[in-house]
Amino acid sequence: MTSWRWRGSMEPLDNRPDFVSETNGNQIVAAKDAQGIDSSPTNQRNANELVKDTLLIISVQDAIECLSAHFERVARNDENGNRPVTASRRTHFEPEDLLLRCCVQSTNINHVNILEKSLLMFAKLKDVSDDPVPHLIVTGANVNCVNALNDSPLILACAMGNITHVKLLLEAGAKVEYPGKDGDTPLIHAARRGHTHIVQLLLESGADIDGANTHMDTPLLCAAQYKKVETVIFLLQEGASVNHVNKSGETALMQAVCKRSLDITRELIHSGAEVNAVDYLGNNALINAARLDEAKIMTLLIESGAFLNQVNVHNKSALWFAVCHSVISYSPCLRLLLASGACIGSELHQAVTVGLMHVVKVLVEHGATPRLINLSQLSIRSFPVHIQQVSPLTVALLTQRLDIARNFMDIGFLTDFDLRCLPYDDKLKCFLKDNAKSESVNFMNNNLAGPWSLERLCLIVISKNIGFQSKSRKLKVESSGLPRVFQKLLLS
Repeated sequence: MTSWRWRGSMEPLDNRPDFVSETNGNQIVAAKDAQGIDSSPTNQRNANELVKDTLLIISVQDAIECLSAHFERVARNDENGNRPVTASRRTHFEPEDLLLRCCVQSTNINHVNILEKSLLMFAKLKDVSDDPVPHLIVTGANVNCVNALNDSPLILACAMGNITHVKLLLEAGAKVEYPGKDGDTPLIHAARRGHTHIVQLLLESGADIDGANTHMDTPLLCAAQYKKVETVIFLLQEGASVNHVNKSGETALMQAVCKRSLDITRELIHSGAEVNAVDYLGNNALINAARLDEAKIMTLLIESGAFLNQVNVHNKSALWFAVCHSVISYSPCLRLLLASGACIGSELHQAVTVGLMHVVKVLVEHGATPRLINLSQLSIRSFPVHIQQVSPLTVALLTQRLDIARNFMDIGFLTDFDLRCLPYDDKLKCFLKDNAKSESVNFMNNNLAGPWSLERLCLIVISKNIGFQSKSRKLKVESSGLPRVFQKLLLS
């Protein structure tokens, strides 16, 4: 009897590995010839697909045997040309027989091959009448064997969601805490795929609910990362650590937010998740929600006490990402953060850099103040080396956003640097001219050059003192006692 084995490591059937005959390769060659497939390298893949699983190999082998017998009988036709009756072919194979014939030599049984192929083939072929796994376990298959990928039979059964096989393997002594590839235990595999009934069985069998893999991801983090709501709820009810941190500093809440799962986020918060935890890059859950422009999740986080002004290692806040999502229209996250009282810092300068006039106006209306920030915080490719800090007006000139610059001039949104130094900065003018930004140079010459009038200086000072928020500004101006003409200029 010809036996067959897998070449190389034991991979799932869907990977379609090559097959090698240990005793006779003529049958596969004959099968290829019968299908009109040549042996050239370009057709090797088609040949592999022809004999991709064990059942097909048996079918091909049996068909060849029947054809050979048929041709032999035809050759022995009697003198009158009569053909003898063809013998009936065998059509049924026991699963154990298939495994023993196709996976290994009967004289050298490798239980790793047999048991793994049993699990995979039985999960793939729904029409197999008898389950080979119990038979193999009874006959002495090693339930704690591992394949080349470091997967045990229990890991494979948990990953496929076959609770029957999981029960059999556990009863036969399978290691419930065996760490497979990357340290993923059977419980992590079951949680990652949302097999809650298997998760429950593993916990009842002694699995560690907070057992982590090499990345320090627990079953709860894996379930949250793969959006398995039911599994997350069950693990939380069983007492899983809700604030466990992996090697990247991420919690299950951060994973849920990054996967846009509102339901899991809500469950984690209700179970005591720390909403202000930060990862190794300084991002909290609110920043992650803003990066994805998830207003509903952001609302839930803010209502749960999330810190609005957290800044990551790249000096970017949730408001900064909300500004980036407001290129065409206002992001709902932008209005939500401003209404909740988020502080405005470099976000205004960033909006000027991109030329978002509508965002600049709403930021000014919500309390932005003219201030200097380090130029390194902005994504401006070319800038004069003598300038280390920039005001919003300076950014508008460097990026030639003159409509925004005029708006700043009209409302007096200027820093002391803009009043004292900017009009006389010849190096800046040369830089702008050398970089083909002559319109900015003309703006400086026409609007900043020369002495400031006393009237304009007074208006600028008053504007800075009363602030620029639309609601409070009007009230303060009207109660200031200034002449109507000045009030009109301040509110224009």
